[in-house]
Amino acid sequence: MYQSCRSNQLRPFRRLSKSLIFSLSLLSLATMSLATRLSPNCSGTGTVVATAPLVAFLVRVQETALRTFGEEDFDPKLYVDLSLKFNLSKTQKAFDELPRSGENGTVSVEDLKVFIATYFDDAEDDLVYYDPVDFAPEPEGFLPKVKNPEVRSWALEVHALWKKLSRKVSDGVLEHPELHTLLPLPEPVVVPGSRFREVYYWDSYWVIRGLLASKMYETAKAIVTNLIFHVDTYGYVLNGGRAYYTNRSQPPLLSAMVYEIYNRTCDVELVRKALPALLKEHAFWNSEIHKVTIQDAQGCNHNLSRYYAMWNKPRPESSRRVCSCLWLSYLSDKEFASKFLGNSEKQQFYRDVASAAESGWDFSTRWMRNTSEFSTTSTTSILPVDLNVYILKMELDIAFFANVLGNKSTMESFLEAAEARKNAINSVFWNDEMGQWVDYRLTDGTICKESETWQACNQNQNAYASNFTPLWIDLFHSDLLQVIRIDSQGQTKWNTENALDFDHKCEDAALVENVMRSFQSSGLVHAAGIATSLINSGHQWDFPNGWPPIQHMIVEGLLRSGLKEARSLAEDIAVRWIKTNYVGYKKTGAMHEKYNVQKCGEFGGGGFYKPQTGFGWSNGVVLTFLEEFGWPEDLGIDIAFLAKVLGNKSTMESFLEVAEARKNAINSVFWDAENGQWLDYRLTNGTICKESETWQACNQNQNAYASNFIPLIHLCNSKCIKLKVYLLIKFSLLFIYHNRYPIDALKVPDLNGKQKLESSELILKDRRWSNTENALDFDHKCEDAALVENVMRSFQSSGLVHAAGIATSSINSGQQCLCGIILCLPASYEYMETRLYANILRPDRSCKNRDFPNGGAPLQHMIVEGLLRSGLKEARSLAEDIAVRWIKTNYIGYKKTGAMHEKYDLRKSGAFGGGGEYIPQTGFGWSNGVALTFLEEFGWPEDRSIGNSNSDGHRNAHSTAVVRSCIILIAMITMARLG
Repeated sequence: MYQSCRSNQLRPFRRLSKSLIFSLSLLSLATMSLATRLSPNCSGTGTVVATAPLVAFLVRVQETALRTFGEEDFDPKLYVDLSLKFNLSKTQKAFDELPRSGENGTVSVEDLKVFIATYFDDAEDDLVYYDPVDFAPEPEGFLPKVKNPEVRSWALEVHALWKKLSRKVSDGVLEHPELHTLLPLPEPVVVPGSRFREVYYWDSYWVIRGLLASKMYETAKAIVTNLIFHVDTYGYVLNGGRAYYTNRSQPPLLSAMVYEIYNRTCDVELVRKALPALLKEHAFWNSEIHKVTIQDAQGCNHNLSRYYAMWNKPRPESSRRVCSCLWLSYLSDKEFASKFLGNSEKQQFYRDVASAAESGWDFSTRWMRNTSEFSTTSTTSILPVDLNVYILKMELDIAFFANVLGNKSTMESFLEAAEARKNAINSVFWNDEMGQWVDYRLTDGTICKESETWQACNQNQNAYASNFTPLWIDLFHSDLLQVIRIDSQGQTKWNTENALDFDHKCEDAALVENVMRSFQSSGLVHAAGIATSLINSGHQWDFPNGWPPIQHMIVEGLLRSGLKEARSLAEDIAVRWIKTNYVGYKKTGAMHEKYNVQKCGEFGGGGFYKPQTGFGWSNGVVLTFLEEFGWPEDLGIDIAFLAKVLGNKSTMESFLEVAEARKNAINSVFWDAENGQWLDYRLTNGTICKESETWQACNQNQNAYASNFIPLIHLCNSKCIKLKVYLLIKFSLLFIYHNRYPIDALKVPDLNGKQKLESSELILKDRRWSNTENALDFDHKCEDAALVENVMRSFQSSGLVHAAGIATSSINSGQQCLCGIILCLPASYEYMETRLYANILRPDRSCKNRDFPNGGAPLQHMIVEGLLRSGLKEARSLAEDIAVRWIKTNYIGYKKTGAMHEKYDLRKSGAFGGGGEYIPQTGFGWSNGVALTFLEEFGWPEDRSIGNSNSDGHRNAHSTAVVRSCIILIAMITMARLG
């Protein structure tokens, strides 16, 4: 069944034992038996699961309610979730006898309301609240890495939502299932929330992850037991726990749920109970309706799976949908299908729409041939990357469970199946040019063929988050035979260091880095998380929405790669996602189903129903991220943290608006795409007397100044910048007074230049700006690594980088100035503050640049830290190179003169700077601070030379001890001057 033309390359599987062949035969027979009743035909009608009579009747009630009550706030799902008070025949008879008027047979509002109240129970009544036996208000060992009390308090509130979302099937459903569309279940459930009043398949995986973080192991096992019951009853896990969902499944994650629970509990009995169901589910997803064979250029056949709902009519839960988004307004499945003339075409459209719902991505341009036309939805003609990744994980999990239970033959056969699917994923989905795995669109009519020949043009080259889901499983390791190990306690574990190498493409970290770069430059990463796509279609699984499952799979995949840079990126995304959930919760008092990744704290929209709250998988992902990454005690969570500390909500909101306006102004006025820099803008003479001026490109200062690159410090970073508020206020006075708009002051809000504030009124010691990556995202120019790379190239070719550091400008004017002290002014030096205010009070004295060849400590630090914060490997390398040069020139200068200097000559290592209106100064606060900061960040290897001084003819030592002694001296000088 699982054949590959690369079998000669599969070292672990060169010789299969008789038991392995027998196990493979059993696997094939299981698949064939299901395929006998699950096989498509070429007429367009295909396999269909009959609907229950109750569902068909409730659809009639639904259509009548739409005509009677109108489209406003109409939710079609409500009516198919109603349960009967009396038997179906009696209720139908009463419904048929309702007085009707007009051609459409409209029932009056009053008559329909009375009928519904008389013959139906509320949609929520068939599930009742349940108090989980394993819930504790604050479980022992709950989120130990979360140290911030504010974040911890919020996490406990999210944890408490499990109690609010816990339900059990009512006795009425168990006693009279024929009166309900809710399906009986043996154990309690956790529902997503709001209109989703029943259990859902793939939601349950992230619910379970959250429950495990909340130490609610019994509740997690109960969910799995219910899903196993689905498989035992229907042959597969249903989309959801309603009768109208019996015609389709959802992304197959049952094995992943069992694996996560086993990892925490070592419950072998759960594995024993689950394995038969997993074998049956695997056969379902490899049955004839799902399986498609693709032949590659070498003639090798690869079997992959697709979504294929067993339904060819309008979906009962969506016979009439309401939406006010873009072009989707008030259209139902039936109305979209009216564009087709033939009945078979309509039936195929209904199947494709239901299959999109089976995918979990309902709906997205991902399934449409024409991204602006919903009627071109063709889900069954697409081989999805993510579905095959889920099945690959299922195969690996089954192999793992078989090993736990001592069933070696089953383990080996499913490792073989996983190897075959791995090769298929690489052969069919991998796009080397994009550095992504992309969906494959089948040629028309493939449903009736045995196989199809692979064509590059059939790959969907649009950017979707699903292109990166292969990261989620252990793709980047080696040798399938070593995937399972026994730990010191005798427990079976995945050997994740060796789990799955994904052929030559995934044997080493190079592929991970390639995929990571592709991901960073894809445009999918935004201020508040990962977007589902780049197409703003109005569908909910498109831009600008971000969904919890996507965030989690990509973040966890980056973590599993084992690369330091990947972990850093994963943590950055997780922090953004945690923050948007937190801010949204504080604004609305609820967790949301999806979020707008462009705006922190704003929930998502679009689609065919109103945004929902609750929300199971959102809670689960947040708790999982907090369990993995924690939250430091001194890291704030709000965007406007300082305003919140002062308890001034209106100030917080007004300054967020100011920051947004300034961000837009910076991009509009300063950015020069040709230079790849942000340039100062010179006002036209006389503008000081005008209300406004029209922007002109010729007014941008095209000279190279180090200040042109200071925005790097605010690009793509997830760390907080330590800033004392009074420094920001004082600096804003300086710049507003001089009618300049320097990029040095990106975080400074507009203030009245005539107002003088005492620093003592605004000092907030040890406070940090938080959420800096959301506070200023620099619009589309700064949302991805491509811009950082552009700016970095511009910086490297600017002529500003010299032997001893970064020059302030490329112009040798012989002048110095105060520019560049924006972030690093040592506040305790009163004479510096006097100089600063002298410039404010004397406009006749110009603000002069520290021109070539001088380099100042603040500029070195801001540009180096900006390069670090970009997260790019090349940027870190450049940052470290500049920092090493700067440390060396400070060290040699110190050894020559016995002092730290205010500025240095960048042409000569160890030479202090000159020029300007006063003699060179020593001390020196910011030089000490930057040298220590660089050494803290980069360290100094024992075998790295620190340089030499020839002033007394002695060569310096090249040891860590020498560097460390200098560090101590610098620190002592700094502390002494701070008094």
